[in-house]
This record gives sequence, structure tokens and C-alpha cells, in this order.
Amino acid sequence: MNSRCMTDCATMTAALINIGLPVRNGQAYLADAIESLLAQTCDDFTLTIYDNASTDDTFEVAQQFAARDPRVRVVRHEHNIGGVRNFVLAAEQATAEYFCWMAHDDLREPTFLERMLELFRIHPDTALACCAVRDIDPDGTPRTIRPETALLRTMTSQTDAAQRLVMYLQEAPGTPFYGLFRTHALKAHLHELQRTDDDADRPLLGMDMIFLAGFLRAHGLVVSSEPLIHFRRGGLSHRIDLYHSLRDFLYSAWRFHRMLADATRLSNASIASRWRVRWARWHYVARYFLSQPMRRMLWHYLSQAMPILAQLHAWWAHQHDPAFVRLRQRAKQLPAGSRIVLFGAGKHTQRCLPIIRRALGQNVHIVGIVDDHKKPTASIGGFPIFHPSDLQQLQADVLLISSDTYESALAQRAAACRPDGASIWCIHDLSLEASANDRSCSSTNLMNDSSSSAVSQCVASSMLTDCETLACSDSQNAMRC
Repeated sequence: MNSRCMTDCATMTAALINIGLPVRNGQAYLADAIESLLAQTCDDFTLTIYDNASTDDTFEVAQQFAARDPRVRVVRHEHNIGGVRNFVLAAEQATAEYFCWMAHDDLREPTFLERMLELFRIHPDTALACCAVRDIDPDGTPRTIRPETALLRTMTSQTDAAQRLVMYLQEAPGTPFYGLFRTHALKAHLHELQRTDDDADRPLLGMDMIFLAGFLRAHGLVVSSEPLIHFRRGGLSHRIDLYHSLRDFLYSAWRFHRMLADATRLSNASIASRWRVRWARWHYVARYFLSQPMRRMLWHYLSQAMPILAQLHAWWAHQHDPAFVRLRQRAKQLPAGSRIVLFGAGKHTQRCLPIIRRALGQNVHIVGIVDDHKKPTASIGGFPIFHPSDLQQLQADVLLISSDTYESALAQRAAACRPDGASIWCIHDLSLEASANDRSCSSTNLMNDSSSSAVSQCVASSMLTDCETLACSDSQNAMRC
């Protein structure tokens, strides 16, 4: 650990709230996250950034903020200590009355801290204050409020523990993990978070949900319906290749169920209460593993173990999935021999390449894949990966945006480097094509203006990896689902 930071820690002025921001390789969004905290209407806080041996410019970005604002400090680990351990350390070192974690790629509304403190004043017997959460795209575009947060309601510590657990297990969202805790209550349960990290080679599904279930078994919760937290989509928890194999995935699923059972065990409750909690847990686990992200992850590993399944899925999807049916119909209208370049080399391209190839048919040719983060000799499905500077020599007729979560950001990036004569197609959202294909003076100026912002710089430099670049941003994103 950096000795200079330890000295700064010892001389830090006491504050009402300590905020811990664990991060690894998060330079793309870190500045925006810090800015959202420094803009809080309640300024009685300190922010400590725990840099987990980042290999990018994360530490330099954090130092710039520490130099300009005395509330910001930086702790740098010389070696990667693991994501969970970094989170635990941030809470262990808290000395203020209240504490909250902050993810490096999320944003907080200016009134977040003020509103959470107000909730604690109204409900002094609760230990966790949280709020509704709004999703945002990687480029910052706001999306819908997460529906699972609407099912949370205020439950004080005077409420029966079984009632609190049954309420939480309706959806078991991980979002309250980023709420405001009473520090003394949080520290009493940190061992429950630490034990989810026993097997570092296999990250555990739903670490935040397991921890919150154990915490709410003993403490109350107060909730605001205002969406004061913004979660950026595309985090580590939704990566389909998070585990090495089908065996690793099934092992993690088994551990999740076992540890959630431990976290919700009520040894002193009545038989009826224990069965209510057990039924709620079984019901939740069943719905969780039948959810779209989990189905997609399971299918990924099944198709790896049995390639015939991937071929059958590609055949079915290009015939019945509306997005790929539309792509198949459009490809038929292209002249024979048209050249297609896939734009984006992330998880969508890797997962859907067999479907894309079937949908495009034999009438056209995929000549390569373009990605800002090209690696020497890198390829996907036998197609080489090129840098956007090589687009002119590829002589593409169509740039096909191969993404779902990042389609908007990639369309903007493709518009900025599109060769003359090439069209931009989107697989999922055709409305993005109009502006991406518009080379008018106004659209060019708009692109130039937006490229100076922090968000657009991130889009231009990082988003082409779809979700893969974000995957190295420590394990904190695995704590949300």
C-alpha cells in the first residue's frame, strides 16, 4: 500500500460520511463518478479511492482529484488483492458514522447523500438507506428505472426478521449494496462479505445479494423511491464468459444457492416463519436462474461443451429472432459480393457471429472485424481484427454494428471513421442509422463537439470492445445483477 496515502489517512479530518471507491482499470469513467460525488449538496464526507494495482491511468486520474480537493484521498495497492478484498478494506478503514461504497462507473445525483441522511433522521432504528436506481447506457444516456427497486419498502429493525427477508427475496436486488450504511452495523457483517471470496479462481454469482440478505436479517432498511443512483449497463456480472467452463458456472451457481441459504437461515424463528423464508428463497432462486442473463450465460457454456447446440441455435435465431430476420432480409437486397465489416469485437460479436453469418447468407462476404483495441494476430471466428485506421483498405460496403448494449456508442464511433461510400447498419436499433449515416455539416460539428466530453472520449477510445474492456474493472461490477 502506498505509504504517502497512509500518512494522508492518519491526518484526515473527521467527517460524517466516508465513501469508499474500489477500482481496477477504471480510467474511462472514474472522473465522471468522482465529479458526481464532489457535486453533492451534503459536503461533509471524505472520498477514498482504492486503486487495486491498475495497469491503466486510473491512479493518475485519482491523484488529480486528490490534488485539487482535500476531501479526496488515494490508496494504491502494489499488487492485485482481489475485488472483494478491496471492497472489504474500504469499509474496514471507515471511521465516520456513515459509510457507502461507490462503483467507479456509476453516478450519483447531487442530493443522494442529503436524502439518505434525511431518511436516517426519519427512521433512526434502521441501518441501511437506499433508493431507486436508473440504468444508463455506456455513453450516459438515461434508461428506465430498475423494476426490482420498486418492490423494496421501508422495514425497520423492529419488524420481524422473516418479514424483512421475505420482502427482500421478492426480487433480491443488489442495488441497496450501494446505499448508505451505518458504519458500526456494516462492520459487524463484513465477514459475511469476505467469505464469498473464498474461491478467488471462481468469482461467486450474486455476492451483493448474499451479503444484503445476511445484513437485512439483523437490520432494518429505509427506501426512497427517487432514482438517485445511476448504474451503467454492461458490467462484469452480465459477462457471459465470466467463468472458464460449464463446470465452473454450475459450481458457482451451487455455491450461490448454498450461501444464500446460510444468509437467510433463522434458527430462532418459528417453523412457519422459517418455511416462509425458505419458500421465498426457492422461488427467488428459480426465477433468478430463469432470467435472461442467466439463461444466456448457461447457454453459452452448454454450447461450448456441445458445439452442435450452437449450430442449432444459430439456425433457429436467424429464422425467428426479429433482429436477425430483419438483417437477413436486408442482406438479400445487397448486390452480390458486397463487403461487410463487423464494427465491434466484444461479447456480442463473439456470441452471435454464427447467427450473423447465417443471416448475411452467401450473397455477401464478411471481410473483417474492426475494433479500437486490436491485438496482434487477434481474430474472432477466423476473421482478423483491424483498427479503424485500416477501414479504407478493407473497402467495406457496409459497416455492421455488432453490439446490443453499446449499439448507440458504436454507431457514433463508426460515423466518425466511416469510409466514403460505406453504409452503417445496426442489428437491433435501426433508428441509430439515420444520424450515423448523415455526413452533413451539422452532424459533423455535433460529433466534433461531443468528442471533447469525457463520455465521448470514453466512447471513442474504449467502447469498441463492447463489454470486454469493462470486464477488467475489478470485481465490484460482479456485485450487481
